[in-house]
Amino acid sequence: MLANSDSKPGATASISFRLKSADLDTPIETSTVIRNVQTGGSPGEPSTHGLELDQLDAAQQMAMKVFVFDRQDDVLYRSDGLK
Repeated sequence: MLANSDSKPGATASISFRLKSADLDTPIETSTVIRNVQTGGSPGEPSTHGLELDQLDAAQQMAMKVFVFDRQDDVLYRSDGLK
């Protein structure tokens, strides 16, 4: 969830979320810089934000790596492997 953000590239925001995997459940709270914003096509549609995260500690960095690798494994499994 973005908080206190004007949603423009270069703006800063605070975020918090949980990363859950089979082995870890890690809360993440950090500041970010908004790098990209893609707004929805009409009012009420969600926007997509590209964020650069600041200052993650070692446990948070590991949780991010595990989360990304878990998602890659999911994609490989569902797509029947690399082609």
